[in-house]
Amino acid sequence: MVHLPILFVLLVAADPHPGAGAGFPFFYNEWQSLASLPGPRASHMAAAGPDTTDLRCFVFGGAAYPGADMDRICLGYSAREDRWFELSSMPTARGRGQAVTLNGLVHVLGGIGKHGNRLSVVETYDPVIDTWTRSQPLPENLDDFGAVAWRDSIIYVIGGGNWLPGSPPSNRVWFLDSGSGEWRAATPLPAPLGASCCGITGDTILVATGWTSGGPTSRAWRGTIQPGRPDLISWQELDPLPGEPRSRSAGAAVQGLLVVSGGTLPDHTVTAQTWILDPESGSWHRLADKTTPVSDVCEAAALGSRLLVAGGFAGSAPYTKLHQALDLGQFVHDVGIQKVMSPLGRLRPDSVYSASAVVVNNGSEPDRPFVSFWLIDSATRRLVFARDTTLDLDPGQKDTVLFGSFDPDQGRIYEIRVLTHLPADENRLNDTLFGRCRTTSGSEPDGYGYVYLSTQEPDSVDFQWHNPVNSDTVRSWFPDPDDGTSRRNLPFPFVFYGDTLSSINVCTNGFLSASPAIAHANRSMPLPDLTHLIAPFWDDLTLREQGTVLEKRYPDRIIYSWVDVPRYDEPGSALTFQAILYRSGNIQFNYLEMNGSRASSTVGIQGLAGTWDWYTEYLVDGIPNNHVVDDSVSIFFRSPDAGIAGPGAAAPGPIRLQAPSVVSGRTLPVILTWAGEPPQVRVFDASGTLVAAFEPGTGSPWSARWDMLDRHGRRLPAGSYFLRAGNESGTAARRLLMVR
Repeated sequence: MVHLPILFVLLVAADPHPGAGAGFPFFYNEWQSLASLPGPRASHMAAAGPDTTDLRCFVFGGAAYPGADMDRICLGYSAREDRWFELSSMPTARGRGQAVTLNGLVHVLGGIGKHGNRLSVVETYDPVIDTWTRSQPLPENLDDFGAVAWRDSIIYVIGGGNWLPGSPPSNRVWFLDSGSGEWRAATPLPAPLGASCCGITGDTILVATGWTSGGPTSRAWRGTIQPGRPDLISWQELDPLPGEPRSRSAGAAVQGLLVVSGGTLPDHTVTAQTWILDPESGSWHRLADKTTPVSDVCEAAALGSRLLVAGGFAGSAPYTKLHQALDLGQFVHDVGIQKVMSPLGRLRPDSVYSASAVVVNNGSEPDRPFVSFWLIDSATRRLVFARDTTLDLDPGQKDTVLFGSFDPDQGRIYEIRVLTHLPADENRLNDTLFGRCRTTSGSEPDGYGYVYLSTQEPDSVDFQWHNPVNSDTVRSWFPDPDDGTSRRNLPFPFVFYGDTLSSINVCTNGFLSASPAIAHANRSMPLPDLTHLIAPFWDDLTLREQGTVLEKRYPDRIIYSWVDVPRYDEPGSALTFQAILYRSGNIQFNYLEMNGSRASSTVGIQGLAGTWDWYTEYLVDGIPNNHVVDDSVSIFFRSPDAGIAGPGAAAPGPIRLQAPSVVSGRTLPVILTWAGEPPQVRVFDASGTLVAAFEPGTGSPWSARWDMLDRHGRRLPAGSYFLRAGNESGTAARRLLMVR
């Protein structure tokens, strides 16, 4: 987009947003999507990393869903690769604190562990050696405060507190004396303030919005630090932010301006508005709204001219994992890749796809960039498609560039790279964009190996409703038909994430579970309190006034159907769907009538507590949009155990296959005992694809060390695998986790 200074006379006429100040530059910037967080997250601490490492942004702690305790996770973001990496966890689980970078180290301050448990602990992270140390604690237990680093030598902690009992807003300001290593008091804020948005530019601290004793506020202050006396701060109140008051906005100081994005409004909704405060004039100017509302990010990270906002609370469950950047840079020459248009996601192997991307000139001068589109086979690293072109772009011009087309091979995963080259480019952060596409059958396997196929994606799955006529009605709901469960014995041993279930708890709220726990408010996965969860449509449903749950048994499957079941207080939203458990271990969800299905719900499966990525979340609260289940939709979850054995496989016989369950070396010891003819040992990957096979020598028992190479002599990558041995007398299987 164009970044041109415009005369104030034109600014008044052209500015579509209220609140612009005199002499203020007009920004045309838009929000750009970056690689998403590995999972949903809010109440986390974020900070920009030091220039000494490629990990330029860090996220610490926070929670994965509303009501959850805070965790210890530490994530790093590479701006060069547009990827997140999991790093050494914090020693203390927490959220709603602050993270500040000082002298190449990131200091994580205060916050809460469990809700209501405020902390004073300070821990310091060294991103070069990926280690943590304990530092001088805060002088008081604090959360929802602001924090800034001054002249790369002193940390200031500003205010704190919120609307919760025992956490009133504070006007205290503390600073860490670099000489003594002790926390000391500085000039307090003019008013108690918590959950604010803070930043620093030069010797000026900027504080805006937040929570006061009277509720959310739009007030703003400028604090000038006296260089010889860091305990002395001269505070001056500035113009309030235009519009409604708000708290827990995401923001930081970028290029001398305080950016305030999002926040929670007095009616508890969350806004997407983004504003900047000029510390010189004290005036506000509205920028492009964030594409989604955001709150509960402590704080955002500033990288050069960009503000990075990762995760947060968007106003309804679940938390988001969206990661976006807003560039405030005003460059003469700045050409970048805005997005990849095609190919993306999952592809059909029998179709031809275009290769296209959007290139934009964000600079103030016309430019002629050289643009390349590369498609790389992720497994072989072979370049399978490459095209180059040259564009002529005026300031602010976007161009969707078609580089050509290609026919993807079956079972391949491709990495996309689109690059611009402009010798005079002043902003290298947007010159390269990465994408991914694949022509695999079904989804990527989860941590155990389950793969889903769906009528909503390019899979060979047809909708097939199983009529529940002549079914048994599930009764005896405990404690009641509104939020209740009924324990049912299964007609066959059902293998689910490696465990054999002989019974299942059916819940009125649209899920099956090995746990008798009742949960009416759906949440995102993974969940620690609902073990072995099978959720065709988990929502707050009720059987109190209408609807029924039916059970129908067959020798090879059992079907649970929710028929005309409404949401709580929504009798017009009657839903009809079913879950089918196959003796083979496979699972199928079918949706016949889903009136109102775009409201809250969770669809997916989870083994145990979902640790080790033993879960597949297909949908949660309408995200992703293309997975919102509607009439005539089927989702099929293929078990890796079923993929090995196959339908109608022989029952386990006199064969014993012994091998370690986890291996990190170059060979795998295997011991095989059998009766009859020597069985062939076959190796399958997590999707059920045969990748290797070997014949044992004569004599039972037989032992050898398998070299862990595939059928083409190539070393197999890390991941989940299954060994299966079989002959005329039976089969045996063994799951293997290969760690490199």
